[in-house]
Amino acid sequence: MKKVIIVFTILFTVKLFGQSSYAKYIVVDSLKKVQVVNYKDREEKINYLGVIKKTNGDTLYYVFTVITRVKGGHGHANIIYLNKKYNEIKNYDASIPEQLPYKLKDNTLYFKYTDEQTGKTQTFKNKVGTTPPTIMCIGPDNCL
Repeated sequence: MKKVIIVFTILFTVKLFGQSSYAKYIVVDSLKKVQVVNYKDREEKINYLGVIKKTNGDTLYYVFTVITRVKGGHGHANIIYLNKKYNEIKNYDASIPEQLPYKLKDNTLYFKYTDEQTGKTQTFKNKVGTTPPTIMCIGPDNCL
């Protein structure tokens, strides 16, 4: 019995090792809802946008936007990809929250940007496909 408990503990620990702290937000209730998490030194706003899928419907990646604000200081805005094992595999630094996507649908990220010629807010669609892009384009002339 003691051996069974030890094996179970090791397997459980190995499964959890390396998982992103954002994995716990991969639930239907948190989809497209901003979760605010306060820490002693910072605040995180976590938005689970959804999944990137293969053409057969199998899940490949989970996509999040995260805005981190250090109390009394600066902040960061990131687009984060987790793989099926909930490990972070790609992190794009968007610098400011306005550069983050607001929606993920059919492997396409949707961004708002201001058209320089008209001054109007437009929607930019970035078809990210089934592999994380090397660079993340957030507008027709703006990539991270």
